Amino acid sequence: MRGFLAYALLGALALAAWLLPHGAAAPVAHAAPVPVVIGLAGQADVPVVLRGIGTIQAGNTITIESRVDGEVMVANFAEGQLVHKGDILFQIDPRPYQAALDAATAAQARDAAPLALAQLDLARYRILQKSGFQTQQGLDQQNAQVAGLQAAMAMDQAAVSEAGLNLGFTSIRAPIDGRVGERLVDIGNMVHSAAATPLTTLVSVRPVYASFTLPEKYVETILQQQASAPLVTALYSEDDQTKLASGVLTVIDNQVDQATGTIHLKACFSNENGLLWPGASISAHLLVNVLHGATTVPARAVLPGLHGDIVYVVDARGRTQHRLVKDFDAGNGIYVIEEGLQPGERVVIDGQYRVTDGTLVSAMPAGVAAR
Repeated sequence: MRGFLAYALLGALALAAWLLPHGAAAPVAHAAPVPVVIGLAGQADVPVVLRGIGTIQAGNTITIESRVDGEVMVANFAEGQLVHKGDILFQIDPRPYQAALDAATAAQARDAAPLALAQLDLARYRILQKSGFQTQQGLDQQNAQVAGLQAAMAMDQAAVSEAGLNLGFTSIRAPIDGRVGERLVDIGNMVHSAAATPLTTLVSVRPVYASFTLPEKYVETILQQQASAPLVTALYSEDDQTKLASGVLTVIDNQVDQATGTIHLKACFSNENGLLWPGASISAHLLVNVLHGATTVPARAVLPGLHGDIVYVVDARGRTQHRLVKDFDAGNGIYVIEEGLQPGERVVIDGQYRVTDGTLVSAMPAGVAAR
């Protein structure tokens, strides 16, 4: 029995010796802070800009055609040239039309002489009729003769006018200031008015318009803001990097396109520098409001959550807590926080995919990406 107790005591001592360095009472090591980039929620006046994709449109687009038949003798422009209203673009052979005008003028002169004689005879008939030496019937006949000759003279004048118009149409002039396109008919070719053969195109480039669309949900906002003052529209290159011009919104379409759920808009630009080219694709930035003293954070601080967008806020202990926010993208890498965050609060702007609620974090330089 004593031997058994001795062995039991030795076993207990051995177990105690083994448990001492491995027991639950040993201190637990704390997790190291997660390095993240931390920033402060800011406060600023933020412009509310709506962005749409569109194209540049000329104020006027005109197809230049000939109104008379004939041979093209002169093309008095360089393709792509800026021209002014009244400049001669093409010259159609005028000789047949000059001859027609001369013939119509001669016919008018020929018919003028009988009319003058008939009018003199009418004056005599009236005197004789009053004296009883001419019958009423003779006077009436002379009146009819004068009326017929006057009608012939009116027809002659119409022929002269028509011939003059046709002669004028042989000089094809620019109806507006603008830029001409390619020459579509070469010198020496015959053109016919009935065929409506285009000779070139002419577009006005000062001013021009930007035609673009925005989602229909913005219609009410646009109408309300436009009622108080013209809305400024800035044009950027298609990649949204280079500003091209500033103008004002001039047209809000009278109905929503139900097929696309968008509203069509047009803005006017003076285009004095000629950089806006009709047909070019652009990005339109429509300024509809300015939010004064708005709470802002960098766009990369906002994450999608199960119930809406969230940001991770860092408390005084250096631990994170997600915050549900009401926000919208203000552009230029900035989000406006309408609800859920106050200016000056610390937020995680990089590395938030490595944290959860209660994570201990440490700040790292903004230029170093969190891994």
